[in-house]
Amino acid sequence: MTTYYQFQPSENEAFNFQPTLDGAVYTIIVGWSLFGQRYYVQCYTNSNTLVFNVPLIGSQDGIHIQSASWLNGVVTMTCDVPHNFIVGSTVNATLRGFVPEQYNGDHQVFVTSNTTFTFPLSNNPGSPASLGYVDYNINLSAGYFTRSTLVYRQSNQTFEVNP
Repeated sequence: MTTYYQFQPSENEAFNFQPTLDGAVYTIIVGWSLFGQRYYVQCYTNSNTLVFNVPLIGSQDGIHIQSASWLNGVVTMTCDVPHNFIVGSTVNATLRGFVPEQYNGDHQVFVTSNTTFTFPLSNNPGSPASLGYVDYNINLSAGYFTRSTLVYRQSNQTFEVNP
């Protein structure tokens, strides 16, 4: 389940919230750096130990999937608009909003064109009853937590914490 925190940007006062990451509560402080001319995200334990300090980098909104098919263990998906992934590359993408659920989750996708990509899926989930979105999320807490993610969504200035 995703928890959302609405960012209140200010160059004068730091923004903070307390998400649960990997089962423990941490304090996140987002402050403006006068020198760097940008926001930085700092994560602290309850004992005030710094876990990480990273620049605030936003993730774009997901791109709607126009079609999805499964054939011989490979799913092929086509986006409504260009996805901006590099053709011929492998991208860590998140799929969400699909029915059946087997399509959802984190996948390493192979980019075959500016609107299509493929990934392996051993069992046929069947035709999608509902198409979803593909996201390329920048996890600000990557390398520090094993299960949880911290993503900043630029379009609505919101932090998303999973799980």
